Amino acid sequence: MLYDELEPILARRGLELSKDKTQISDVVSGFDFLGFNLRLAKRFGRKYLVTHEFDDSGEFAYLRTDAMFSVALPSKKSFTKGKETINTLFIQCSGRSPTQLVIKTNRVIRGWAVSKRAWECFAHFKALDNYLYILQNRYIKRRHPNKNVDWRVKKDFALRRNASKGYFYKWVFRDPVTGIPMVHFFWFWRKKRAAKIIYYIAVKLDQAKDNPDSRQYFRDRAAMLFSRGYADLTKRANI
Repeated sequence: MLYDELEPILARRGLELSKDKTQISDVVSGFDFLGFNLRLAKRFGRKYLVTHEFDDSGEFAYLRTDAMFSVALPSKKSFTKGKETINTLFIQCSGRSPTQLVIKTNRVIRGWAVSKRAWECFAHFKALDNYLYILQNRYIKRRHPNKNVDWRVKKDFALRRNASKGYFYKWVFRDPVTGIPMVHFFWFWRKKRAAKIIYYIAVKLDQAKDNPDSRQYFRDRAAMLFSRGYADLTKRANI
């Protein structure tokens, strides 16, 4: 057993193997770690190519690594939890103003999307946006049960693009009072050719936004973030 081979190796280093927290899986199924599923997947354009096959003992009969690449996807658990969190917010705000709903939901969407956007997340972002659209329609239908569809759509959705107000695409759900839009997951998607790990740049301990002496520091920091590709985050920071 592989566990028996690992235990003496770890023991020499003063470590102990926890069998309850250790999982052994094949490279095709992968494993979940910190909200991601890491595994080997088929390369683009190889949809119908058979890349691997198992024998009767569960071992690989063959594995075509030349037609596969390592990928990190949002795990099913993280994806499901994100949907449940958004659904819970819509339920909690069902009897409240759209302002509270938009502000709370934007925090969740921005936090989840930014943590996943440097990886293969295009399909997950589109699926979450579709689910978000269903919740938005359900919310306005409960809020205005006696109005028709056209009236509800014109009141709660921005049907035209207006980048100055944050309406980067059509059909953006917004707060009718303040005009603040509800962000989409897809807005934070980075194309593969530009994808990179985005590290958070901490603010210095002696600097604070409410301190007048720190204004120049935050201006320089915003310019630095903009030059490093954080333009969308700085632009939508107040949404």
